[in-house]
Amino acid sequence: CHTMIEPFIRHGLKVDFYPVVFENKSLHIRTINIKHDVTLVLDYFGFNGYAPLNISDTIVIRDLTHSLLSENLQQQKSDYCFASFRKWGAVAGAAVACKSERKFRVGACLPATNEKYISLRKRAYALKSSYINGEITDKHFLELFNRAEELLEKDYADYPADNESIITAATLMNHSKTRRENAAVLLNNLSESRIVTPLFPKMRQGDVPLFVPVLVNGGRRDALKKYLIENGVYCPTHWPLSDLHNIPSDAKGLYEQELSLICDQRYTADDMKRIVSLITEFENRE
Repeated sequence: CHTMIEPFIRHGLKVDFYPVVFENKSLHIRTINIKHDVTLVLDYFGFNGYAPLNISDTIVIRDLTHSLLSENLQQQKSDYCFASFRKWGAVAGAAVACKSERKFRVGACLPATNEKYISLRKRAYALKSSYINGEITDKHFLELFNRAEELLEKDYADYPADNESIITAATLMNHSKTRRENAAVLLNNLSESRIVTPLFPKMRQGDVPLFVPVLVNGGRRDALKKYLIENGVYCPTHWPLSDLHNIPSDAKGLYEQELSLICDQRYTADDMKRIVSLITEFENRE
């Protein structure tokens, strides 16, 4: 995501990317043979089962956001770890950070939360909940989410988390079972699909998916995404390319084909079966 790259560029650092490719029904992370001062690594979507990045002689920062609720994930040596709770539920603004040695030297936070951003996110959550429950038909919440993100990109430093976000974040582990059950429905029913290929064909013990990522074949990712939206199913892509990216050519296919199927605690097994049905309808129509 470009927001992960921007802080490095802002501090005058040159950014290179290590290739992540899909081969032999698995993700493979390839080491780049260049000496780096710092390496940022990411666990993908809460699934285990891919080769870890083999790195040494560098400071390692590990983004645990996608594996926040997973157990026994590939353990990557790291000097610093952080995770955002926002992707996992209605958490307006809360995160965690840690380091392997000693404590952070923490400066003074601003006296209050970023109230304008927090209020926009909370309003958007409330409207989205009403939309999902069929109480409203207006998708104004999308505009509010966009406005909140634009605000955050410009003004994100030194704010503490609000109490409601901290309390909500503390309950996220309660949803692990639902996420696993929903993901299992998707994976079991898409195993024979001719149009989508799961990036992770099965869950392992301890996996708690953030999404169920699939590759859409034949350059039809955007068309499938549009078809799902037309039927009230909103699945993101990870990640839209931006001007900040300089992606190795053998990794671009992931960006161009990937679609993240939703499997979170707001939905039921019947909702997952409907997603499968829509994908099958699209496949038969194509």
